[in-house]
Amino acid sequence: MNESHYHLGGSLGRDAPSYVVRQADQEIYETLKAGKFCYVLNCRQMGKSSVLVRTSYRLQLEGFKCAFLDMTRVGSHDTNLQQWYYGIIAELWRALGLFGQVSLKNWLNEQENVSPVQKLSNFIEDIVLKKISTEKITIFIDEIDSVLSLNFQVSDFFALIRFCYNQRSVNSEYNRLTFAIFGVATPSDLITDKKRTPFNIGTAIEIHGFSYHETAPLVKGLIGIAEPEEGMKEILAWTSGQPFLTQKLCHIIGQEKGASIKDIKDIIYKCIIENWESQDEPEHLRTIRDRIKHNQQAGRILGIYQQILQEAAVKVDDSREQIELILSGLVVKDKGFLKTRCQIYQEVFNLEWVRQQLSNLRPYSQTFDAWISTNKEDTSRLLRGQALIDAQIWAQGKSLSDLDYQFLAASMEFDRQQASMILQAQRTKEIEARLAEEQKRQESERRVTKLQKLLLLAVSGAFAVSTTLGITTWLQYRQSVQNEIKALAISADAIFASNQELNALVAAIKAKRKIQQHNYIDSEIKNKVESVLEQTVYGVSEYNKLIGHKSGVATVAISPDNQIIATGGADKTIRLWKLDGTNFKTIKAHGSTVWKVRFSPDGKIIASASFDGTIKLWNLDGTFIKTFRAHQGAIWDIAFSSDSKILASVGSDRFIKLWNLDKSCQEIKCNIGTFKGHNAVISSITFNSDASIIATTSFDRTIKVWKKNKTGYSVFKTIKGHSSSIAHVAFSPDGKMIASASEDKTVKLWRLDGTNIGTLKGHEAGVLTVSFSHDGQMIVSAGSDKTIKVWRPNGILIKTFAKHNGKILDVAINTNNDVVASASIDGSVKLWKVNPGLSTVFYSQNNTVLFPAFSPDGNIIAFADAERSISLYKKDNILLQSTKSQGASLATIAYSSDGNNIAVGTEDGSIELWQPRIDKSLSRLRAFKAHDALILTIAFSPDGQTIASGSDDNSVKLWKLDGSVVATLKGHRSRVTTVKFSPDGNLIASTSSDGRIALWKRDQMGKFRIYKSFEAHNAPVWGLSFSPKENIIASSSLDGTIKFWNIDGTIAKTIKDNKSSFSRIEFSPDGKIIAAATWQNTIKLWNRDGTLLKTLTGHESTVWTVAFSPDAHYLISSSDDQKAILWNVKHILNLDFLQRACSWAGDYLRTNAEVQEDRRLCDDVSK
Repeated sequence: MNESHYHLGGSLGRDAPSYVVRQADQEIYETLKAGKFCYVLNCRQMGKSSVLVRTSYRLQLEGFKCAFLDMTRVGSHDTNLQQWYYGIIAELWRALGLFGQVSLKNWLNEQENVSPVQKLSNFIEDIVLKKISTEKITIFIDEIDSVLSLNFQVSDFFALIRFCYNQRSVNSEYNRLTFAIFGVATPSDLITDKKRTPFNIGTAIEIHGFSYHETAPLVKGLIGIAEPEEGMKEILAWTSGQPFLTQKLCHIIGQEKGASIKDIKDIIYKCIIENWESQDEPEHLRTIRDRIKHNQQAGRILGIYQQILQEAAVKVDDSREQIELILSGLVVKDKGFLKTRCQIYQEVFNLEWVRQQLSNLRPYSQTFDAWISTNKEDTSRLLRGQALIDAQIWAQGKSLSDLDYQFLAASMEFDRQQASMILQAQRTKEIEARLAEEQKRQESERRVTKLQKLLLLAVSGAFAVSTTLGITTWLQYRQSVQNEIKALAISADAIFASNQELNALVAAIKAKRKIQQHNYIDSEIKNKVESVLEQTVYGVSEYNKLIGHKSGVATVAISPDNQIIATGGADKTIRLWKLDGTNFKTIKAHGSTVWKVRFSPDGKIIASASFDGTIKLWNLDGTFIKTFRAHQGAIWDIAFSSDSKILASVGSDRFIKLWNLDKSCQEIKCNIGTFKGHNAVISSITFNSDASIIATTSFDRTIKVWKKNKTGYSVFKTIKGHSSSIAHVAFSPDGKMIASASEDKTVKLWRLDGTNIGTLKGHEAGVLTVSFSHDGQMIVSAGSDKTIKVWRPNGILIKTFAKHNGKILDVAINTNNDVVASASIDGSVKLWKVNPGLSTVFYSQNNTVLFPAFSPDGNIIAFADAERSISLYKKDNILLQSTKSQGASLATIAYSSDGNNIAVGTEDGSIELWQPRIDKSLSRLRAFKAHDALILTIAFSPDGQTIASGSDDNSVKLWKLDGSVVATLKGHRSRVTTVKFSPDGNLIASTSSDGRIALWKRDQMGKFRIYKSFEAHNAPVWGLSFSPKENIIASSSLDGTIKFWNIDGTIAKTIKDNKSSFSRIEFSPDGKIIAAATWQNTIKLWNRDGTLLKTLTGHESTVWTVAFSPDAHYLISSSDDQKAILWNVKHILNLDFLQRACSWAGDYLRTNAEVQEDRRLCDDVSK
């Protein structure tokens, strides 16, 4: 029985007798059956492919069409982008049985001029969804990690999968299509282009090891052992249910006749652990070994694993190294910490194995051994220069031997001494060179007079020759200048994409300035430079960068009068800066890292706290006042009371201490309170507005709220809720709310009684700092994901600043609430403007596409989304009201002209009518079934009494406000994409995927009848708008054209854009501007005469909607990237972008220490 019972390696068949059904089997099956996307991203040999095979079979029994894509079969290193996408299309064509219905060769020939990803998109929509017209379709994608090693970017592929998900709110056919992704990766690996929205759709399902209660199929094969059930328990004790190891061990033990429970350990050592590299067949342990050894971060990964084996508590921080270690299969997460997956792994990959691997990896092993052999005396064996830098980088985060640390420390000191000697020699050479240069100058002056006469004779004869040579040289020079400008533009674009905003802005300014200096630059290069300059101006939030600290910056504070910025860091100094970035004072402050600096609320003193256990007080000019020897060990935080009379401190000694700031008190007497309450390091402390309450946080995962009493402070509430250590805490200005930042990637909001009133999710790694703005309208958080996020107190994300090159340890907000400063271990402090003034971003709170509409007065923007939310916002991104519909997903929204009603269209064909109110909750007036399919478009008549709706059922319908139907207008052969009333209400125009426009005219009886119907475009028509000033209709299409039509259906003008496919379109209220949304992530603004005015960049995916505010000052756009952007078009169209860029970067260019040759870049640009 045992010979065929167990299966070692590869996928188990759906009827395999040893198949173990786990919880994940049912989760994956139910998720896909419900039509939801999912991904199963685990380490290797956990049974993913076997689950895939079994789930596919079960779904096919339910009538699903299933396709299986093994990405190792589709492409390899030798495959190019075209071949790779062709392979996917061909695999789907075969797997879905389409070879008898579609000639793939002919279809691909028709798609010859379409990009590879667009071909796949068209194949899904035009072939798969139409040829398989009724069944639900599930596409299983296995071995997804194999695409990460391709020699071309495949972010577009995953963006397309996300597009299919988002398209459900637009095209109901996509509800039948579901994807399931399997592999060894993380969601962040799938879309590596940082300009794109991350791969954040679908349900993550984790496959765990076997539990004992699931293993009955395995017990049946243990025929060689007397007590199979007890034997299985012992096997699981060694494998922890790891599927491959468990199957293999069952197979081995099942063949051991008469084996007892006590024999299992010996069998494991003999058959698996001893000489494991030679008997690891089928390969398993070697796969783990090779994944770690061949990883570029092998040293750091092994260092983390070494700590785990040494029984150190290694907290989960989701760093790249930890993720790679988890994906190797060697360790698992357990209650916020990492541990080895099973005992077998711990025996095979033990401390001695780790030591040997680290020894093999040590980049300086030869010089290290030579230095040791000379009794640590031969300095020629020490590291210097780049070799030392590489060794220091390699050593970070590792647990090294004392000799390693001695070697590196000796190398650093020797390198410093050598650098000092070299510097002195260079200075001597410079002095000698200057003296020699002066001698040459004097000699030159004596020869000049003599040469002038000879030169006059030579010039005449050389003129003809030099003219001929000069023409050739001039042409070469012109080309080199153009190449330089082009390179600057490309560089600026790439730098901007990598979130180096100021550097990108400077590069764009340089390119523009070069163009101004030369009048022969090609128009294509000019347009590229203008586009890049505009892109950086639209997207920049960072306006200055403070560089001066010699290593990581730990803390930043802004004085109450906004005139001084104080910073501190690992170089043990405090630096004081003017607001323009001028470093006017550097203080050698402490004997260790300066972890916190804070201004007193009255703005008179600065307090600094250090890992050396001391607090120091300073005047604003940097002069020293006094020292408090405060804690045994590092000080983690300090806080002033609002009256500036008390300073509180917390540290690694778990004490909370209060200090009297009266200048007359002596150090010991200054300590007016010491108390304790946490079970671990206290990470943060803050006072409420009147100092009657203190809040503290700790690595023990608790927040403690302390109330003032006659003897000091005592705990009145302990708050629990975070799943990992808490790094920081802040009080709201009114003292009613506490915000806590945690390594669990969240910020939580609490009432003082411990009630959780909100959780802010969005960071991709631990949150290390949080702060309220002084007006209480914003919460700013930052941390290990290197980004800063700005939230409203109701939990709505309003902005993300990206980003630093290292963890962000502290943030500060000025008292005007318009500037955020961030301090990072990358050695910089960045200054960010909260609202740069050109645009405002509205983020979807439900990870869906937003559908916007302006109120008639333009002061409110209403949003609907696929998660059934309807929200009202002010233009400055302040939420006024929000509610949830009880019906289906929402797909379109419109405001009535009188502002009394909002209509939304739903995915199931219903219309809901809502009454918008600011002073109280939105109220639904009624809902009624309008169509048999998704409603894509909805509009009110100018008098607000009639609603027009267009649907996937190919019809337009008119409705009274009471829900009674007025008319059904049929004139399209495909889905209706847009419907609009003319300004006078006597015409209705509709567009469709059939490429046609239909016009309906009101007759004398008040009924709408077909007036004109004509072929408008060669592709689906998505956009349509009536001119408010002329009898003109504009339409836009995926064919890359915008067309202007007379009311009689004759063409008036065509705008052709070969680089764009258009979705929606809108006239400005004065009829002078057309705004067009594109599939290329942009919005284009055109004059009525067809002149392109501006291209607005800021979205990261297809833009679906554009709408002008009634005063034409603003434009709202929404996109598949799950955000809407409000553009200040009045400002943008009148903006001198070079002047704006120079004004923005002015302080940076003038004061930043890194800027050298570009310091005067903007000197003659008018302000």
